[in-house]
Amino acid sequence: SVRCTRSLTTLKLTTRRPPQSHHRLFSPSRRLISTLKPNVLKNDPYIPIYAGLTTLAILATLTVYKNYIKTTATAAEVEVLRQELIDALHANYKSCLEQNKVSELMAPTLIHLCWSAASTYSRHDHRGGVGGATMRFTPESRYAANKGLERARAFIEPFKAAHPSMSYSDLWTLAAVVAIEVLGGPIVPWVSGRPDAEACDEAVTEARCPVANSGSIDADIDHMKVLFGRIGGLQYKHIVALFGAHSVGSCHENASGYSGTWTTDETTFSNEYFRLLLEEKWTHKKTHNGKKPQGREFQNAAGTLTMLPVDVALIHDPLFRASVEEYAADQKAFFEDFAYAFGKLINHGVEEQTVDRGYITRILGF
Repeated sequence: SVRCTRSLTTLKLTTRRPPQSHHRLFSPSRRLISTLKPNVLKNDPYIPIYAGLTTLAILATLTVYKNYIKTTATAAEVEVLRQELIDALHANYKSCLEQNKVSELMAPTLIHLCWSAASTYSRHDHRGGVGGATMRFTPESRYAANKGLERARAFIEPFKAAHPSMSYSDLWTLAAVVAIEVLGGPIVPWVSGRPDAEACDEAVTEARCPVANSGSIDADIDHMKVLFGRIGGLQYKHIVALFGAHSVGSCHENASGYSGTWTTDETTFSNEYFRLLLEEKWTHKKTHNGKKPQGREFQNAAGTLTMLPVDVALIHDPLFRASVEEYAADQKAFFEDFAYAFGKLINHGVEEQTVDRGYITRILGF
């Protein structure tokens, strides 16, 4: 687990954000993404209420992080950054189409980066997660589950250089939220406040990372339930909704060992992933480029699409399958549940890492 902590002597518990920091973020169509007021508990559905915490317990929690850098960007700067990300992703999309390299789209990889970082969170010790952006450090950056994500981290670097007041963890999450919308997906609530660790004594253990293949369908199902049980705060339907991100992007053999796309249009965020799970017949892939696949991998009857073991496991568990069927029939329901689940995921741990007055308000309900 990460042990990056901040000295308590530097805390400024009376700091208040200026009014403009209630980030109002707009899409290209000028739709409101979120107005999240940090000091109003009832309007903050993503932060759990720990009613029983004593002052001593709070101070113990605050010692988890030191040497961290917190976002100090204004709402205006965040909006400028947001538009820069949109422009860069549109340029990347155009370039990939012109070069016939759709599999190199950056937007799906940014979503993957955010998911991989967020999936290490544990509600038991409140460590891991996207806060801290600890995947920048070894050995976490070299874990098998994070292979190939150096592309996404490198993509973020110019934006970090241009906006040093933004933390990496806020940049990663904002980039993922923008990527989802650029691909046609739902609007995910976003708010700043994730600090960066400057250095780490140790990264979260590799055992916290999600895996695509646990050896059998039953083991795959158990892995998902254990993983999300450790993360906490999500229902079965939310777990299934998060897998809907496989509607975009593709598997990269040089990164995961798997290859191919999940859907017929990897550039559009939709409920097609769920429809294909139910409509196609998925069987074990016998060969790949004349060789035996590295692991368990599934393909449709035509051999044109790919599903990972954890994907196919969703239709073999009755609780998961019920949501697969719902989302296959109702894209609006999928978008709503995905937006909630992804928003919850990227905000896990934020309350433990944010130490302005907004943090104290969320915990104690002042």
